[in-house]
Amino acid sequence: MEQNMEENPSLAALIAQRAEFANQMSVRLGDACADAGGDSRQIASQLLDIILRSFEKQGLPAADAKIFDKSCVSRFGDELIPILRDILGHDVPISFLAHCIDGYWRGVRHVLQHAA
Repeated sequence: MEQNMEENPSLAALIAQRAEFANQMSVRLGDACADAGGDSRQIASQLLDIILRSFEKQGLPAADAKIFDKSCVSRFGDELIPILRDILGHDVPISFLAHCIDGYWRGVRHVLQHAA
């Protein structure tokens, strides 16, 4: 089900706080993304795109798969809920958090399958 910002204030808040999300996630990714060969802030932003596109039912193009390193992908997934709560508040709806997690892992699987 597609959702827009008017229908989902948590999504609107995440989009508005995109830069802060990328900053916080890049710190937490640390060395996990060193093998990905890129700036951890840029990688965090690109991985966030997977989540945002899940609200629009769009996948991440297979061409972007080069940024994926298993340890980086895993660390992002591990840190996702704590950072979302830090940025959006601890009262963010569980359904929104669940959609973010599910959309992230579905998108990652899709990209990794098409990159192989």
